[in-house]
Amino acid sequence: MFKMAMSEQALPILVRPSREEDTEMMMTIYRHHIRYGVELSAVAASDPLDSDDLKRRRKNMKNHRLPHLVAEVNGMVIAYAYAVPFRKRPAYRYTLKHSIYVHHEHLRCGVGRLLLPALIDACAAAGYRQMIGYIDAANVDLKGFTEKFYHKLTVSHLADVLDTLFWLKHETNVWFEITTLLIPGENDSPEEIKNECDWILNNLGDSVPLHFTAFHPDFKMLNKERTSENTLIMARNIAIDEGIKFCYVGNVHNIEGQTTYCPNCIAKLITRDWHSVRSNRLNGGNCPECGTQIPGVFN
Repeated sequence: MFKMAMSEQALPILVRPSREEDTEMMMTIYRHHIRYGVELSAVAASDPLDSDDLKRRRKNMKNHRLPHLVAEVNGMVIAYAYAVPFRKRPAYRYTLKHSIYVHHEHLRCGVGRLLLPALIDACAAAGYRQMIGYIDAANVDLKGFTEKFYHKLTVSHLADVLDTLFWLKHETNVWFEITTLLIPGENDSPEEIKNECDWILNNLGDSVPLHFTAFHPDFKMLNKERTSENTLIMARNIAIDEGIKFCYVGNVHNIEGQTTYCPNCIAKLITRDWHSVRSNRLNGGNCPECGTQIPGVFN
């Protein structure tokens, strides 16, 4: 068991294994985050837990030696955390993924920071060796689109990055975007850019935002010129012609290439210049002109 004083209330937080009688307090926390922590459309499409579901899941975790913890203050459960298998494949038999739910009135009080190490310790004690955390959003660098580039400049493999992108799209609810830093003479050929766009369309769909950004000489790559704006525009035009709906240029001042347009009526929705947002005309995530819903997280 772990204890820590809360800064706001000066009451100790007790972290302990959950008990069945904690179910209703955990459900109160869960229901709030389901109602206000995700978009309403996602709630309508999902099948939220009820108390009996939570009891069954908790019992199943206990039977498989998976930790299910709560944080308690003065007898009240203010947060809970658990870990479940990351994937069913044998290669991941020692890998877990975790979730932490904190009561909305106790956010930013360090409760999650207390639960996480306790959860990790409990997982290690049960024989697990790796934990994957949930995240809301990610920007994935797709450095190039040839194995030669990855081996030469990153000492890694293209296939691993593509597997991660595919996993994010098809096995998680994480909002993610892709960034490719175009380096002159290394990964900026029209053919390679087209191949990248085709893979994205065929495997991730047409609505994952794609960013082509400008390289500048630095660190161990001082022998390369800065990426020209024309190269970025060329790459963006290829992506749009291939069918990618949201493609942007970066590390340059280019308002047209950094603006979000409605894919249906081509109205300007979010106008940007470099890293500054000049205007945002979205109405609840929808185009104000034609009502088309724009994919993204805008809250």
